[in-house]
Amino acid sequence: AVDWVYAIVPDGDHVYVAGVFTRLNSADRIGVARLRADDGSIDETWNPNVDGNVYAVAFDENHVYLGGSFYTVGGEALPYIARVDRTNGAADTNWAPGINGAVYALHVASTGVYAGGWFDVIGADSASHLGRLNKENGAMDTNWLGAAHDSVYDMAVDGDKLYVAGYF
Repeated sequence: AVDWVYAIVPDGDHVYVAGVFTRLNSADRIGVARLRADDGSIDETWNPNVDGNVYAVAFDENHVYLGGSFYTVGGEALPYIARVDRTNGAADTNWAPGINGAVYALHVASTGVYAGGWFDVIGADSASHLGRLNKENGAMDTNWLGAAHDSVYDMAVDGDKLYVAGYF
């Protein structure tokens, strides 16, 4: 990597790498890339074409979720958080939460997608650096209202408990 790698997420035959870079393994990739786990080469079939830094990666059976300080994914306006196709990295424009600041942490659970970072709005709702998003449409789950006094940088889930780390 040219600059920094913030996240490494293994996924069977692949490894997602996210951070502050414009090239990885001699390939042009901004912020995120998928490598082949067996030899570390770039998977050329997956490229979400992000225009900025990516700090967090999480996935479910069909999608990869990206959080960072980017504004577009695949040429589509999807600031700070996006969902892309797990097969080819194509942006899912139907999942657009509308977060107003950098996303540093993501976790996908059966109850939704948890996002943490430096933001205070998701969609039209107040969100103090932490929120849970609907997996189907990206809307904020207003039945779950987490809050932090400042930026959230990491999170972990254990059963029904969410643990967050950050600057607070």
